[in-house]
Amino acid sequence: MWQKGIWRILGKNPNWEVSGVKHHVMQKISVDLSLSQVYRARTAARGLITGNEESQYGLLRDYAEMILRTDVGSRVILQTEMENENAKPNFKRMYIRYNAQKVSFLGGCRPFVGLDGCHLKGRFGGQLLSAIAKDGNDNIFPVAMAVVEQEIKDSWMWILEQFADDIGRPEELNLVFISDRQKGLLPAMKTLFSTVEHRRFVYKIDNERERHVVDLKPEDYTHPCYYKDAYVETYKTPIPPMPGQSEWMSSGQPKPVAPIVYKPPGRLTMKRKRDADEPNPYKVSRVNRPLRCGKCHQEGYNARECKANVTGETAWERRQRLQKGKSGSGRPSTHRQGSQAPSSS
Repeated sequence: MWQKGIWRILGKNPNWEVSGVKHHVMQKISVDLSLSQVYRARTAARGLITGNEESQYGLLRDYAEMILRTDVGSRVILQTEMENENAKPNFKRMYIRYNAQKVSFLGGCRPFVGLDGCHLKGRFGGQLLSAIAKDGNDNIFPVAMAVVEQEIKDSWMWILEQFADDIGRPEELNLVFISDRQKGLLPAMKTLFSTVEHRRFVYKIDNERERHVVDLKPEDYTHPCYYKDAYVETYKTPIPPMPGQSEWMSSGQPKPVAPIVYKPPGRLTMKRKRDADEPNPYKVSRVNRPLRCGKCHQEGYNARECKANVTGETAWERRQRLQKGKSGSGRPSTHRQGSQAPSSS
């Protein structure tokens, strides 16, 4: 079929537009196709490249088993959920940490752990949560990662519990967590690690005192992670290669199926929901801005409280004054107070 001929182009340009595919087919084989036909053909061609996403979830248990066999000391946790006793297990979460990551992190990395997450742009969605550290050369070093359904408090508590049971308790390792305002992460940190530092640091040097210090030894004021031996220890343990999929061993456990995608009712929102105390960068705040009157352009009050040209009369008295002014200028008055009989001469 002709859709098999475009998979090579889609491999180089996965974001090939439907209109571009239609124009390409028209030039190559002179066939005018509808947009719906081109869309279905492009989806089929992408399936030839990436494979069936739904069937790949059934290989996760075998994949986890091969990680544990080829890299002794690693840890893989696969969590599933079932709607009822007779249903197949649905994929929910997965935690992966290789042996080299734990050994290198505890042996030579800095005691700082960055927590962050990102969206998975696949058919079934999800979130990729990761724990990142830095070595003595200030390079990024991944420690652990997990795939969860949503970035909520429950998912963050699950990965933090797995991290503490796997790597070690943060209180005992004197770890410092660094993150931004991730939803669900702050309450999860307060619940699990209330005594662990979770903020950003800025170190200041007192130059006045530094001038009077003599005979300083850098070894006395340098963290051990910056030593050469620690840096070599960080990348000493390799991650062994894994055999191809055809050589995988079966785990003998029920194969999980694709996760359940929960779609909220209504139209999808284009912007994320902000917290109550989170500033909105698209809206100008009126905090610390002086009031300015729209009539007299003075600061300190608005137009309702403006006292310029105030005569003290009511609205009815103002209308009466304006009508008298019109009648006195020669215009006919619409207000009649009463008719008088003409006097006889």
